Amino acid sequence: MKRVLVWLSWWVDSAVAAYLLKQKWYDVVAWFMKNYISDSWNCSTYQDAQEAIRVAKFLWIEIISFDLIKEYNEKIINYIYDGYKKWITPNPDVFCNNLIKFDVFLNKALEMWFDGIATGHYARIFKANIPICKGDEGGWKYIYYNLSLKEKARKLRNNQTKAEKKLWYEFLKDAEYKFLKQKPIDEYIVDFFCNKLKLIIEIDWDTHRSDEEIQYDKDRTKKLESYWFEVIRFTNTEIFENFDEVCKIIKNKEPSISPLIRETNIYRLYRWVDYNKDQSYFLSWLNQFQLSKSIFPIWDLWKKEVRKIAKEIWLPNAERKDSQGLCFVWNIPIKKFLEQKLPHKKWDIINMDWKKIWEHDGAWFYTIGQRRGLNLLPDLYVSKIDVKKNIIYVWPRWSELLNQKIINVSNWHRIGEEYKLPLDIQAKIRYRQEPKEATLKSKVQSPKSIKSDLMTVNFKEKQWAIAPWQIIVAYNKDECLWNWIIN
Repeated sequence: MKRVLVWLSWWVDSAVAAYLLKQKWYDVVAWFMKNYISDSWNCSTYQDAQEAIRVAKFLWIEIISFDLIKEYNEKIINYIYDGYKKWITPNPDVFCNNLIKFDVFLNKALEMWFDGIATGHYARIFKANIPICKGDEGGWKYIYYNLSLKEKARKLRNNQTKAEKKLWYEFLKDAEYKFLKQKPIDEYIVDFFCNKLKLIIEIDWDTHRSDEEIQYDKDRTKKLESYWFEVIRFTNTEIFENFDEVCKIIKNKEPSISPLIRETNIYRLYRWVDYNKDQSYFLSWLNQFQLSKSIFPIWDLWKKEVRKIAKEIWLPNAERKDSQGLCFVWNIPIKKFLEQKLPHKKWDIINMDWKKIWEHDGAWFYTIGQRRGLNLLPDLYVSKIDVKKNIIYVWPRWSELLNQKIINVSNWHRIGEEYKLPLDIQAKIRYRQEPKEATLKSKVQSPKSIKSDLMTVNFKEKQWAIAPWQIIVAYNKDECLWNWIIN
């Protein structure tokens, strides 16, 4: 039985998560985190703690409380104030997950001999085994592939040649060791691949006789062998006329015990089944260790199903509405929050004709794309902020400054394996947005893989209101690949 520490907030999702873990016979202990207290307005920390205690008692699980106000103030609160002082729009929810829930909380859980933590986040974690090989510089590297080959490989699997079909259905499909057909590796799609044997099988047309085709096959084989795979090639004629001999050659291959290639576990982060509530955007900064020690019990449920379970078992907080505010300080308006340390400084609002049209309370209270609170015409939005001069520039929604395709990014964090650039992805620049088609490119010409810190994300369609220091997250369909900070 696994011993799990559940972050029990005051929301229905973490309560259902704790209930589901109990149903699966986990040893569950709940933990309430006190992170923020204020006398300036209606602070809900005490009310939230009482709600969490009620839920824990209802579920018959132990609950412990820890004061993380100091850590939260140092890692999150100061980050928010520092960001707005520099006219950048911070994203505290992303870093709250990475630095508080899945760092401070996780480490304390492990210190207390828990096997891991669980939360009510709307996302999915999958564990996979993938091969890695010894790199030229001595370290281990992922055997990556071009993501754009996935769809092409799927089509090739459904349209195999006669020789490929014969070898697959008459031998490889039921072979002693598992083979995969049309497997993407690096920039290629190999015909058949067996990870256990570290073996690649290629079937060539008998017409591969030109110098260019022969050289291509040699270069392809050399590249695949650089990953410490063995590559064997057969022609169509060999498949049809010497089939037994071909099968004998493959059958005589022994499982590889090469110290230069091995398998490793990798944890993948996926969007939630209910896209409207998916939180993978906020979890995109998690690393492999954090994912390996985390459980999302409601990963395969829709939001309405979570509510239904809560009502069916009569959870005390079954009807409580979802949070819409700051992480851990949910009922505090952001402007009120900032006014604690950032004073009002009235100055100019400038339009696209460079004329003063109104005044504002202070440039740091606003963000790119904002309209609310400006008391201006409906079609004017914050397009540029100059905190040093305390000037806000407002342009119409359709203006070029508010609509751009190319975004410069840096400080990337990759969740899993490495991929080659340029790379077709889907990406989004804010939480409430569906991922859009884009291409990731390096701003440094020499590296072909993701080594440089400076990159660009080139969207096919213009993106509205791109705010510096917000997080941009990349996906391959449902899988969350990595993120960056917008420059």
